[in-house]
Amino acid sequence: MNANQTPQKGWGNARLLAPQGDNIKFTTVSYDLFSTLHDALYPNWNANTVFPMNGLDLISKISLNRNGISVYRIVKVVQSPQ
Repeated sequence: MNANQTPQKGWGNARLLAPQGDNIKFTTVSYDLFSTLHDALYPNWNANTVFPMNGLDLISKISLNRNGISVYRIVKVVQSPQ
């Protein structure tokens, strides 16, 4: 992202507070941030981008199910002063 090799602007991980229960198969949600819906749906990565395959392989091994995808529009961000 810092080298402008992707339209992605940020990423994060959030802990799921609700719903809870035995039928909920995950406790965290990973998310990516994009400026436009087009960038989110059709991210174009620079051909020189190098992905950390060791880390991605580990994530694939511990995944319980296929990834689900949801698209949200952020309408307001509140950040504490630094």
